[in-house]
Amino acid sequence: MTTMVGEVANHIRQSAAMSSALPLPEDNIAAGLRIGVFGTSADPPHLGHMAIIEALSDSGNFDEIWVFPVYVHMMSGKNDHLSSFEHRFKMCEAAFNDSIIKSNSGCKIKVLPLERCASKAMDAIIANHAEQKRPRIGTKFIIDLIRTLYPSLTSLGLILGSDTFVDLTSGKWKDASTLLKNTALHVVSRPGKYLIHS
Repeated sequence: MTTMVGEVANHIRQSAAMSSALPLPEDNIAAGLRIGVFGTSADPPHLGHMAIIEALSDSGNFDEIWVFPVYVHMMSGKNDHLSSFEHRFKMCEAAFNDSIIKSNSGCKIKVLPLERCASKAMDAIIANHAEQKRPRIGTKFIIDLIRTLYPSLTSLGLILGSDTFVDLTSGKWKDASTLLKNTALHVVSRPGKYLIHS
């Protein structure tokens, strides 16, 4: 999988259409920047999501929070009912912007299409390597991809709602033990009370 992460990162760097949508390492990603990552199906983004982002943007733990609407939901049964990625992405841009969520700590909120870029890159790579099985793009893959795309980042935290944290710690997630061991977690209860910073 690590090889696939590297191939996807290289494909994203080389693809002008994908890279123009993402801040690449050359685009002022400073070594000391503290990034929080929040993935959501966002169908639609709701007040609970907004409370999570607002609580963490005010926590002083992040310089930026990157919101990633999922491109393909890991629970395949949910994909049949999801609105289009483009619609969910636009809803996230409307919900998570600086005029709606005002950070008292100067934290910036960015909605980024990383999962879509990774999926399209992976499709192109697999098309050229028919013998390769296409891995699913889950949270660990995205965290590894961020670390590969932005090697100067020293502080990367995964933002979770308390319900998702329970799923993670109960073993419902693939690679849960690796995520728990190698990733700082920031867990927020509903509605927006900051609980855990590991």
